[in-house]
Amino acid sequence: MNENNENENLVSAQVVLKETSAKESPDVTVEFKRDGFIVGNLYANSFAITASIRKFETYFQISLQTSPDGGVQIATEHKTDIYNLPINALTATIRNQVKTIVFTKPPDFGQGSSY
Repeated sequence: MNENNENENLVSAQVVLKETSAKESPDVTVEFKRDGFIVGNLYANSFAITASIRKFETYFQISLQTSPDGGVQIATEHKTDIYNLPINALTATIRNQVKTIVFTKPPDFGQGSSY
């Protein structure tokens, strides 16, 4: 896969830290950076991680698919937790600091619509 195709498949997820872990976020952000994610700024107790779809699939040991509304979701037969990434895939170093990692559901008005 060439680099341009890889960049076209970039997606982001929101990492939400446990309230008690917001002060320890450098440990969490450093680990995501080391593992190849682009890490956004920390706001309150959350920050974004961005990478290729392939990187997310490999790191979290999941399969992703495009949702009917154009977003990204976990490919599963279950209708729950399709936007929540499994935190058990995280290393023990940061797992206890993370509350959830979630893909943001696209807005209900969809592409090409206005509000």
